[in-house]
Amino acid sequence: MKIRGVIGIALAAIVLMIVVKLHVIRDEGGGGYVLWKDDEAYLFMYDRPIGYRLNMLSYLLEPVKEYFRAPALATDGKLTISIIRISSAKAERHDQESTVGFDYITPIDGEIYAHCPGGICKLAAGQFQLISDQEEQKMGGDGRLSKGEFTEVNGWSKRGVKGAWVGDEAGRYEFSIDLSDRTRLVVRGGNPVSIDLLRPDHAQERVWYHEQRTRRVSSSEYHQVFQQEMERDSR
Repeated sequence: MKIRGVIGIALAAIVLMIVVKLHVIRDEGGGGYVLWKDDEAYLFMYDRPIGYRLNMLSYLLEPVKEYFRAPALATDGKLTISIIRISSAKAERHDQESTVGFDYITPIDGEIYAHCPGGICKLAAGQFQLISDQEEQKMGGDGRLSKGEFTEVNGWSKRGVKGAWVGDEAGRYEFSIDLSDRTRLVVRGGNPVSIDLLRPDHAQERVWYHEQRTRRVSSSEYHQVFQQEMERDSR
């Protein structure tokens, strides 16, 4: 009877570990670009959460699977770019989801362009929007987009901001950007990535913060992060 009881408890525990679902999010990204000129600056910062819906047994076996280079496959994921315009008056933020992100961000003839999914897009009302073929020809096409950092090109400068994984001390660094109206941006790269806004007669304001980490979350928080992706998969 005792042996049967032990077996029954063991089977119940195994069933429980298979049935109970855990939700894990790996926060990647955190970096991006700073673009500035005179008394204004733009931040183009990326957030890339990756989600895993695992039963308890898979979660407990994950360290072993990672050791043999067979980790769990991601269940959900998304990419969001935060577009933050900085001025002496305020920091204005807009978030935009994308499939592969926006590259080669470049100011041209008073507008800000980038290479986007589907072609070239232009920043308008805090969002990147695809331009027509005619407008693309007029602005000079993909060849005019800058693929790297630059300094004082038509008054504009661009610098990248990189994140790093936990424990990567070599990836930590700091620099500041001074605008003409005594506004300063203090950028700290690595992990976490943070950007602080300093303005005369104002309290210091943190306009960006991102920490790369892996964390267990509640079902409700998981669904909140990946709501659109999960709704799309259920159709």
